[in-house]
Amino acid sequence: MNSRKTYFVMIGVLFLLGIIAIGVLVGSTIFIKNQSQRLVQLKLEKRLLTEQESSLVQAKKDIAQYAELDSIAEAVVPQDKDQARAVREIIGIADEVGIKIKSINFSSSSLGAANTAPQPNQSSDGNSGSEGGGSKPAAPPVSQAKPVDGVPGIYSLEISIIPDTTTRPVTYYQFLDFLERIENNRRTAQVTRVKIDPVTADSQNPYITFTLTINIFIKP
Repeated sequence: MNSRKTYFVMIGVLFLLGIIAIGVLVGSTIFIKNQSQRLVQLKLEKRLLTEQESSLVQAKKDIAQYAELDSIAEAVVPQDKDQARAVREIIGIADEVGIKIKSINFSSSSLGAANTAPQPNQSSDGNSGSEGGGSKPAAPPVSQAKPVDGVPGIYSLEISIIPDTTTRPVTYYQFLDFLERIENNRRTAQVTRVKIDPVTADSQNPYITFTLTINIFIKP
């Protein structure tokens, strides 16, 4: 009888140990699963933080880059949109190389000989442009200026320049000198089209007539 009782006690103990083992196994599985999920979540958070940090670093680089570009633009491009000043500067440059301007035409407007012809002897600083009723061209609409792609706050104006070769002939080398000075002007002119027609057959330095189309850049 004692051995029988011992047998049942051992079976009960084994059964209890089995239940405990199963419980421990299930609990361990749940714990490991939870820890695994937490580890995955932490990895995702770390990756997100890394990406945010990289984006922040790139944003700081972009800010520094565009700040430098903005300072360059501010130093190079005049902060005005006065077409009369642009006309006086172009006429001043032409006068320096001995070219008389017949007309300067802005896109969608014309500043012709009646406005520009009296001005060749003016200095390019624009101080004498207000003298006389007909010497100062009327300010055209702002819509003539086109925004420059990729450079916020900078606008371009298209200008066509035609010389008066009837009263003052222009040689090819005079034109080259004028073209170089226009390109090096502080308004950072961009030459878009050049049309040259020879007037004489001199192969060394012929007389020519030309039409020069440029963009000038402004920062309102």
